[in-house]
Amino acid sequence: MPLYLKDITCNSCYDPAVDTVLNPAAWSDQAAGIFGAGAAYYNDFRGKRRPVESMSFPKRFPIKSFPILGERTTFSIRAGFFNVFNRLLSVSDPSTGSPSNPPTRNAQGLLTEGFGFMNYLAVSTSNQNNTCPANRSGQIVARLEF
Repeated sequence: MPLYLKDITCNSCYDPAVDTVLNPAAWSDQAAGIFGAGAAYYNDFRGKRRPVESMSFPKRFPIKSFPILGERTTFSIRAGFFNVFNRLLSVSDPSTGSPSNPPTRNAQGLLTEGFGFMNYLAVSTSNQNNTCPANRSGQIVARLEF
């Protein structure tokens, strides 16, 4: 059985408010106190790819040395950009609780929880321990070495 019902790497192939992405028939609950017979690691069970690209542009300028001081001086400047393509919108990984936990819907028919539910309600934009990258940011550093 395939582990996924939908391709989670394709943004237009599913609607997280309507579709669950994990196949409940491919999973089973293990009885309490009994070791499972499933593999410890599945090669085809991965989270959604969330690329975050960073770029840096350095340049170093040598300055004529000062004969009085006997030193060489350089000026360097660097511009660094984090999440340069500003990829923000993403949902969390699918819930992997009990496969017997059916999806629940609110009054509008939108998913609220259940096995394979990708929480589109809790989209965050922090790159520290959350699923989505932070907003695009950059910094410029200038340095004078002598």
